[in-house]
Amino acid sequence: PVTSEEPVTVTGWSVSNGEEMWFEILPGLAIMGVCLVIPGVSTAYIHKFTNGGKEKRVARVHYQWYLMERDRRISGVNRYYVSKVS
Repeated sequence: PVTSEEPVTVTGWSVSNGEEMWFEILPGLAIMGVCLVIPGVSTAYIHKFTNGGKEKRVARVHYQWYLMERDRRISGVNRYYVSKVS
């Protein structure tokens, strides 16, 4: 019996029979990781820029909301992130 299998030859980084090396996925994985990180990091910087250099405050419980409202009233400018000076 004669088999018609072609010999496997390596050309560059990939094998010619269609199989790829496992590390060829790393550049694509890195690009996807960066694309997933960019929105979170940029959102933090945008909030810091728009809130006078302070990060956005999050009220997860009623007491935290109460403190933010108190800070908004005390500041005198109707914004929780502006400190009352003097």
